[in-house]
Amino acid sequence: MREKMFRAAVKIATALLVGELRPERLIDPLCDAGDSSGVLLIIMFFVCLTAPSDRKADSERRSG
Repeated sequence: MREKMFRAAVKIATALLVGELRPERLIDPLCDAGDSSGVLLIIMFFVCLTAPSDRKADSERRSG
């Protein structure tokens, strides 16, 4: 099960890196992993991971 969750996390991270994070790229790997208890954890991890860059972009838009 951990290996499937790791693969799902890698697929999501890859989608984030190439800028192609569409809903199906997020949901499909998580469904393939088959562990509903880890779904929210993975989503929250990547939301937190990307949040600081979003705030920085917001502040840059406001200032300039």
